[in-house]
Amino acid sequence: MIPVKYITMIKSAALRSVVLYLAAFLILVVLVDPKRLQAKILNYLAQPIDYLVYFSNGEESLNVHKIREYAHYYETLIEYVPNAAAAYGMLAFCYYHMGKEAEAINLYQKAVTLQPHSFWFDYNLGVIYFAQKKYAKAIASFQKALGTPPQAAVIVMHNTKVFAHSGNLTRLINADHGPYASLEEMMFSHLKEGYIRAAQLTLLSSQRLRDSAPAGTADPAARLVIF
Repeated sequence: MIPVKYITMIKSAALRSVVLYLAAFLILVVLVDPKRLQAKILNYLAQPIDYLVYFSNGEESLNVHKIREYAHYYETLIEYVPNAAAAYGMLAFCYYHMGKEAEAINLYQKAVTLQPHSFWFDYNLGVIYFAQKKYAKAIASFQKALGTPPQAAVIVMHNTKVFAHSGNLTRLINADHGPYASLEEMMFSHLKEGYIRAAQLTLLSSQRLRDSAPAGTADPAARLVIF
């Protein structure tokens, strides 16, 4: 049988532990920004962006209902993290495919302001302007994208992975145009292709701006790209 004095000591130690825990918890609640904490929770709960990646790559057909679900998530994320460039870019991608072109342009412009070294934000802006036949603006956006050092673009891609919840992209990694050894290798390959398409679309925009595009000229693959 445990002596009474030891039981009292154990109870006192347990009480001190509870008090210290509660004090630490209260300090944490005071010091942690509630909005940032909720943003982290939102980020943790976000569904994988596999569908958006497959769709942007032409591997899935448009599903507006799914696009709206993603848009709602990124709208909420921006509310809590208003300086998250990647969130603006992802929301712009969703809005464009929801038929909200003007809003998409504004969001991409905001994303470019927050993260000036993202190749894809400028590239996607150029694609939208190109589709609208605003060739002078398209050229400016494509040239800005081409002026982004590839090393800087790669760093941005890595730093924004927190907003790109990739689940299982095996179908893309092992596709016929691969296979790729990893998601990173696929991203780098897409980036290389992006620079090539940006140069092609710049030239084509210049030709059309001068009304001198050869008859029957085929457009390069001009679609919005996530990465």
